[in-house]
Amino acid sequence: MQQGTVLGGRYTLGRLLGNGGMGEVREAVDGATGGTVAVKTMLPRVDDAEGAKRFAREVVATGRVNSRYVVGLLDSGTHEDSAYLVMEYVEGSSLDRLLREGRSWSVPETVLMLWQLAKGLAHAHADGILHRDVKPGNIMVVGEKEARLCDFGIAKLLGDHGATDLTGTGVIGTPAYLAPERWESGAVDTTLSDMYALGCVAYELLSGRHPFARERVGGDLRELHAHARPRPLHTLRDDIPHALQRLVEALLAKQPEARPSSDFTAAVLEAPPLRALGESRAADRLREYAAESDRRLAVADGLRRSGSPEEALRAYRTIVRRRTLMQGPDDDSTLRARQATADCLWAMNDAEGSVELCREIAADWARTFGDSGDDAIATLQALSYRLGWLGRHGEALPYLERIARARAGTRGDSPVTFTAEHHWADCLLKCDRPADAAVVLRRVVGGRRQVLGADDAETVRSTLLLADALVASGDPAGALDLLRPLGARGPGSPVHTVSGSRGLAERIDEAERAAGRRRWFFRR
Repeated sequence: MQQGTVLGGRYTLGRLLGNGGMGEVREAVDGATGGTVAVKTMLPRVDDAEGAKRFAREVVATGRVNSRYVVGLLDSGTHEDSAYLVMEYVEGSSLDRLLREGRSWSVPETVLMLWQLAKGLAHAHADGILHRDVKPGNIMVVGEKEARLCDFGIAKLLGDHGATDLTGTGVIGTPAYLAPERWESGAVDTTLSDMYALGCVAYELLSGRHPFARERVGGDLRELHAHARPRPLHTLRDDIPHALQRLVEALLAKQPEARPSSDFTAAVLEAPPLRALGESRAADRLREYAAESDRRLAVADGLRRSGSPEEALRAYRTIVRRRTLMQGPDDDSTLRARQATADCLWAMNDAEGSVELCREIAADWARTFGDSGDDAIATLQALSYRLGWLGRHGEALPYLERIARARAGTRGDSPVTFTAEHHWADCLLKCDRPADAAVVLRRVVGGRRQVLGADDAETVRSTLLLADALVASGDPAGALDLLRPLGARGPGSPVHTVSGSRGLAERIDEAERAAGRRRWFFRR
């Protein structure tokens, strides 16, 4: 359309602001207000009355997006069978143009711009409105570092009226920014598809190149989006915080459910350590998030206890992803959520999955906090118990030793330490190391006698296990010295309740037979 054309009896077209394959954008004067607007005239034709009505409905819906970070859609109409859109006029440059000119931004500036874009998307997503074509060409940069989304929902408007099918599957969008799931025929658009596109933009803002820049030369974009991994950002720029790299990687996740929502992305950018809006807001956001996260964890725990482990597992995994982004993978709250996930896997009879996850968590606790904390020890206990239940005592042994040494280092000669050492010795015995087990158990028995008393059930339990170790290590006489005094105790002694499947009399008989064989051997 030419300069001077009047659209809808109201908008007089002025200078050309930009053009592309789908139409052009011109400055225009709104005759009703005298203000300046931007008018996008588009190539798709609206040839029937019903089509025009659908187009108008879409404009009304898209116009509901009320955000400072979205260029407002004000009006629409048709002129000589071509659709046009009237938008808020914004003085600025497209991000696409700035990137092509080699413009770059500092990390704090980029964090702020990404927050603005995430907030714009969040306001729209809250109203059920999708963008469907987030890309640098649809982002205006106003001043030095204010980013605003434009052409909001235009891809859907165009798609309803015969626009070019850019993917060959009936999906409208820009292939370089199209989420893997949107390439499928019959795919349903979701807010998380917008977030993938935002991840591509974030990568480009931080590195100056598209996530698949090198591969795009002769590459199949559909395959690249579906399977390729972009080069890590820290290899392209050394000042990118780990938290920011994790967020971009999460946005570029191949599976939609692994991506953060627009609202949560904005929250991560606000919180420490990225602090898009400053220190005070960062602290407030982290407190708000922590309270929400605790509520989510309580719900997941309730699902697990009520016999809905599959739902609980999905909830736990979401919590882990969110805590990883908000607080980091090594934060104690993240590690505790991962442990809850491992416990849920165990409840679902996924023993191997639970064991391997516990093993990873134990290593992360040790690397970050050491073994001495109660949470770290709880993970080691869960891991060693599950390995023992699977009969893999040799694998459990080093974890039980770590628990015992950690308890001794922090709790000294206490019942808690003696319990840990008892379990370690029991595993040593199951691993055919009775002499080593006896060394540990002598300490346990002596300590329990002193702290708990000789008649305490736990003291008796360790005494019986020490006797077993002595018999197995070739000292049946030493075992009898422990067992016979126990046999002399009355019926109220705990020895009769803690001796397990092998009673005291059976143990004494075994020790006496072993002692007899030993005397016969040496008489020869």
